Amino acid sequence: MMIYSTLKIALFTSLLVLANVITAQDRVIFLGDAGTTTYDGYKVILYQYSGMPDQKLELEATLKDGKFELVAPFTGLGHYVLKSEYESKVNGGYAPYTIVVERPDTIRIKANVGHLAQSTTTGSEPQRKLEEYYAAKDRRTAGVMDAFRAKYGDEILDNPEEHMDDPKMEELMTEYETVVSPKMMEIENQETLAFADLHPNSVATAYLLSHSLLPAEKRVELYNKLTPSVQQSVYGQQLKGNNDLELRSEVGSQIVDFQVPMEDGTPLSLVQLLQGKKYLYIDFWASWCGPCIAEFQNLRRAYEAYRDKGLEIWGISTDASRERWLSAKDQERPTWPQAWEGGMDEVEKPSNIHFSVPFLPSTYLLDATGKVVAKNVRGEALDELLANLLAD
Repeated sequence: MMIYSTLKIALFTSLLVLANVITAQDRVIFLGDAGTTTYDGYKVILYQYSGMPDQKLELEATLKDGKFELVAPFTGLGHYVLKSEYESKVNGGYAPYTIVVERPDTIRIKANVGHLAQSTTTGSEPQRKLEEYYAAKDRRTAGVMDAFRAKYGDEILDNPEEHMDDPKMEELMTEYETVVSPKMMEIENQETLAFADLHPNSVATAYLLSHSLLPAEKRVELYNKLTPSVQQSVYGQQLKGNNDLELRSEVGSQIVDFQVPMEDGTPLSLVQLLQGKKYLYIDFWASWCGPCIAEFQNLRRAYEAYRDKGLEIWGISTDASRERWLSAKDQERPTWPQAWEGGMDEVEKPSNIHFSVPFLPSTYLLDATGKVVAKNVRGEALDELLANLLAD
């Protein structure tokens, strides 16, 4: 009888250990250290995990003694997205901090709570490689921005809305669009190519390429150089899908009709907006995207100048949150049609099946037949293009 009881206890203990092992395998633990108690009482929020795209996560941890802990589910290779409550409240917005995780583990975050996206981690090899890439890129682009700031000053760059009447503003915006932005893109592409050559066997490369600004033809070439296991990974498949989609939405491609719901739920279609128009400018944007919001001013000017000459603009928000989309829309008050794809099924979203949207804002100019005439043309370049296309 005693032997039987001992066996029962041993079996129960083994099952308990196994259950604990399974639980550990199904989660990722994020341990954050801000290195200061300044942010105590504020929350760090994990609100998205690509491994569970259909589930809304709102995992919160309040900083205490400069530290926080978040325990998140793990279903496979994916990225977690975090935000800082302090950053949102004090800065009026936030830059999301994305962490790529390959396996269940404990991830330690050296947290910059004031600018969470500038944090660093240990515990994830793909994330370590990506952060090395970001650091190398930032070191090079910093020189470009430092020279730009030295020329125009911090005040006008940090508070542009207060200087819209400044004579230097038009010159500043032109220089940024024609000199600074292209130079920074060139640096980013150079660093991405170097990273891809160095790490063909890392899922970090597939992740990076799937979000890169490189031409689709070049990304196809780099995809073919990845190891088979990386090609078959979630990010490898995403990269291949992005490449195929971008090649289908290149200049000269014909876009078939689709629809996206407006604020009241009424569907708005491509055919509706093209009716009676010569050109349709589609702007994919989000409430959290600073460059998207900044571009609204240029779009207002374009809409006022060319609306009666045959131009229509269609803003499509990719926001996951309907409330954040509506808040940004109400604040910015765009006068052109707006729709929200965030509540649509993934297989129906235009950014997934009709257009390549690797970054925001992503824009497409279509002619009256729905053919792509230009893509990702903004600011002064857009004004020049429209002036030529819609000349009296």
